[in-house]
Amino acid sequence: MEESHQVPKRPRQKMYHIGGVQVLLPVKPYPSQLAMMGQIITGLKHRQNCLLESPTGSGKSLALLCSTLAWQREQTV
Repeated sequence: MEESHQVPKRPRQKMYHIGGVQVLLPVKPYPSQLAMMGQIITGLKHRQNCLLESPTGSGKSLALLCSTLAWQREQTV
């Protein structure tokens, strides 16, 4: 009896150009997330620290991870 192996579908991601970096996001970003990602990418490009505030539930973790990983990916290409 053969087992069927289904490959899980990858969620569709939308690409945004933020600060000259192509950022992939799995969901439509809030305007505050776009602003935060722009500041994060600017800080990374200039090797600066960033102090960013946003209320609970505003998507800080997603914005930080997506923008940082996108910037890192562009540095290695």
